[in-house]
Amino acid sequence: MIKEKSFFRNFLIYGMGNMLFTAVILLLVPVYLQKVSVEEYGILSIFLVSVNIITILFSFSISNGILRALTDKITVQDQKVFLSTSTISFIILSIILIIIGKYFETALSKLIFNSYKYHKYVLLIFYTAVTRIFISQFGGFFLAKDKSVKYVVINVTNVIFLALINIYIIFFTQYSLYTIMCGYVYSGILTVILGFILAHNYFVFRFRLNKLKYLQI
Repeated sequence: MIKEKSFFRNFLIYGMGNMLFTAVILLLVPVYLQKVSVEEYGILSIFLVSVNIITILFSFSISNGILRALTDKITVQDQKVFLSTSTISFIILSIILIIIGKYFETALSKLIFNSYKYHKYVLLIFYTAVTRIFISQFGGFFLAKDKSVKYVVINVTNVIFLALINIYIIFFTQYSLYTIMCGYVYSGILTVILGFILAHNYFVFRFRLNKLKYLQI
């Protein structure tokens, strides 16, 4: 009976969380279409696709890795060491990605947007992707620990932050496509901070190279 209640509770939480996530995303579409040109919306779409590609390429299936680590027969202390190790590893990876984005932004602009004039958007792509990687880590951790509420909070909060920030930028400032993209960065940063707050009890700030074996695809 307890397991059934837990199942239905998690089912409702995940279901409502996914519905809210989708609703907020759909809410932004008419706002964008009303306020930005067709060309700008196309560039924004390329921006988001590029963020998703970089996130997939460099996240190393982190959610699955964390799920393997936390469902394996290892101690709670080892689980904390693993989470800290993966976090430190992705901090290092994030620095490398940002350096790549900074020093190759002109070439990447031509590759991504087929034009050199959009180079200022390239670094924003990498900033946003970095936050997505960390959000993926926290989401995978909460999912593995059966923390359904925290899992939904970390995912839904990201789009709520995004909606509030970009609605403010569009309606109350002299917005541009650049500032709208910055909204994705700001919402990601706020969500990562929230993730650290929600998961701070599970960190021991230690690095063990052998713990990274769980991140193998």
